[in-house]
Amino acid sequence: MLRNNAYPVIRKQLRYLYSFKCNQPDSHTYSKKSFSPALTYFQHFLNRSFQTTSNMTSNFQITAKVQLHVHLDGSPRLTSILPLARKRGITLPVSTEEELRKAVVMTQPETLPKFLDRFKYFAPAYTGSLDAIRQLAREFAEDMAADDVIYSEPRYCPHLLIGDSKITADEIVEAVNDEYSKAEQKLNIKLRQILCCIRDFPEYSLDIARLCEKYKGKGVVAIDIAGDESGAALDPRHVEAFDKAKAAGVHRTVHAGESTVAAVPVAIDELHANRIGHGYHTVENEALYQKLLRMRMHFECCPNSSIFTGACKPDWAKHPIKRFADDNFSFSLSTDDPVITDTNLSQEFDVVQNKIGVSKLRLLKTIYDGARNAFLPDAEKTELLNKLNSVYNPPIEQLYFILLSINFISLVNYKFHNLCCNNITVCVSSINICDYLIGIIFYMNVYVVPYNLIYTSTKNSNISKYKNHIFMIFGNFDVYIIIF
Repeated sequence: MLRNNAYPVIRKQLRYLYSFKCNQPDSHTYSKKSFSPALTYFQHFLNRSFQTTSNMTSNFQITAKVQLHVHLDGSPRLTSILPLARKRGITLPVSTEEELRKAVVMTQPETLPKFLDRFKYFAPAYTGSLDAIRQLAREFAEDMAADDVIYSEPRYCPHLLIGDSKITADEIVEAVNDEYSKAEQKLNIKLRQILCCIRDFPEYSLDIARLCEKYKGKGVVAIDIAGDESGAALDPRHVEAFDKAKAAGVHRTVHAGESTVAAVPVAIDELHANRIGHGYHTVENEALYQKLLRMRMHFECCPNSSIFTGACKPDWAKHPIKRFADDNFSFSLSTDDPVITDTNLSQEFDVVQNKIGVSKLRLLKTIYDGARNAFLPDAEKTELLNKLNSVYNPPIEQLYFILLSINFISLVNYKFHNLCCNNITVCVSSINICDYLIGIIFYMNVYVVPYNLIYTSTKNSNISKYKNHIFMIFGNFDVYIIIF
């Protein structure tokens, strides 16, 4: 927390900085000498702040994670499939684990239909049996916890798990929820269900909406629609189901922008999406992309599956996730169907860092963005964010001094973009704190507004009343306030 006496200092510095006039308005480089009065005032804080920053930057590791887009029925353990099928007397198209791996795991990019076709090799093992579905849910929870996932919203269509049996969709939802509740007691993980409509099976959709309303607050948090979006027009029954879900206060996420950009406006306008699953093709429509950016729409991105399904070209350097990261788009990382992609969430993070080129601190923001966009009640969301804070523990008071002091440091290629700052290079005593500073700004979910806008509305009040912490930073020769 900031010290109580910080706000008079902030106001004093704002008055000084706001009156400052740069003699070279086209320059983007400031010198320490230009700000010597304020620099002298804060100089004794710099060494401690930057020393701590440097140490944290070098030792920082991604551990606790949030996963929003993963299909329960696409996440069985490969080693459990054949034993489970044999136990139930189910004959699969393959008979050995080696054959199963070759049939299920993708090694080359193909198409979404071919990706989905692999389900026939393993789905029968758990379809039509509550015990098998319980095992699927239980092992999913164990695997997520082993990968340091502390919150996830696995999704599935319960009707596809009924098969030829007499079990009901309600029984499936209750069985999965029971396993997740047990996992929450035993493991360091919280799990909530998303129930999926399927584009090719509109006859299930109204019952999916019913289930979402029935189990709202009892383990189910949202409705989704999955399947190949490039096919026929959206069936009216899907729209009706999402209308009912919205009316019941059920959250909505939609698979869109995976195969075509055309599905994204439909997801927003007709299905009332709160989040978008995948969304990669939005970069093809700049107006739509900017609209979603302004809306702070959240994308659930799955790097490996985006290549294997043919959603994105197999050129990691040009992957849409790179632009999402650069533009401060709200997105998180997930595994989609990990039994097919043969991956876990830690490996997805490695791909995005090492192949796409997203910094580790920007990746930390994706975890926090995932938590902020989780379909949880406010109290549980706050609990989740606090859990992340306990793991990553940023030095808030030192951040305060860094942000105040950055006004007196040479800035290169400095700009504000889409309510965030990008491309900052800050060097003090050869310590580059660029990634740390930007990462923590992203991590704290700050918003940047011009000081004069706040001043206009608050000139007769104390600026310290605005939210919890207020920092100022110089950008484009105007004073900006960074508000948490």
